[in-house]
Amino acid sequence: MQATIASQLRVERRHHDRTLTAQHRMAVDRGQHLDAVAHLLDERGSDEHGVERRVEALDGKVGLDDESNEALDVWTTLDLDMQRAATASIQANTPDGAQGAMVALDRDGAVRAMVGGRDYVTSNYNRATTAQRQPGSAWKLFVYMAALEAGYRVDDAVVDEPVTIDGWSPRNSSGRFAGEMDVRTAFAYSVNTVAAKMGDSIGTSAIASMARRFGITSEINTSPSMVLGTSDVRLIDMTGAFASVAAEGRAVRPFGISKVTTAEGRVLYDRAPEAPAVLVDSWVAAGITDLLQTAVNTGTGRAAQIG
Repeated sequence: MQATIASQLRVERRHHDRTLTAQHRMAVDRGQHLDAVAHLLDERGSDEHGVERRVEALDGKVGLDDESNEALDVWTTLDLDMQRAATASIQANTPDGAQGAMVALDRDGAVRAMVGGRDYVTSNYNRATTAQRQPGSAWKLFVYMAALEAGYRVDDAVVDEPVTIDGWSPRNSSGRFAGEMDVRTAFAYSVNTVAAKMGDSIGTSAIASMARRFGITSEINTSPSMVLGTSDVRLIDMTGAFASVAAEGRAVRPFGISKVTTAEGRVLYDRAPEAPAVLVDSWVAAGITDLLQTAVNTGTGRAAQIG
């Protein structure tokens, strides 16, 4: 089994007085329950008050006895170097007065870094797991996967032209219409009119179903404009969805805790690896990968080229 630097938190449990000491050691890179580990994974949240709230959630997750005074060792999937880099990036790139969040997942869904906001002292609200925001064109991932599953092919001809659907007339960010193009180009350049016509053709309920399949847990509206990402989503859900695409259409579910033991070594929880569910056929996964690669190589995703 692969090992990585992760964090272990020792939590002293009392009836009304919970104290914390933290230490870092080698740990196996497996874990679970993001809602319990949200602040444990945030380096700025590793203080007595931040962890106290998460311990209460942890108690319910692993079936701990509230009357117990035993200390707990909680093993997380956090990579300390990645966590420090993520924290530094959010602090350096978030404008004054604004907030940001970041999630980094391993191939199996293990959370390697999570930052819930710019400044834990100012706000301990975890925007990575709790906040819901409109994803915009990132939502087109689900639009195009649903379209591929419905029979569209990446080389099919589509037309960028004015369109009105139930009184809604989407426009492109360029303010222009480019005419005929293929599906690959429409995705690469995030053409709104083509996405709108796809949604009208295959049905927005099919797109919502695809998003649910890939782990979106928040409410999804099915109005025509949903194809442009008007439904609020959680960052952790969107990250898991893109990770599932990278896994060739197999489910990647984020997790953050690998093991919980007492200080004496009694195992209270030990996550077992799960066989990933197949979310889409291989040809759908190959098609959306083709589209994403084109967006990065020549389209609106060029800034994501990292080598």
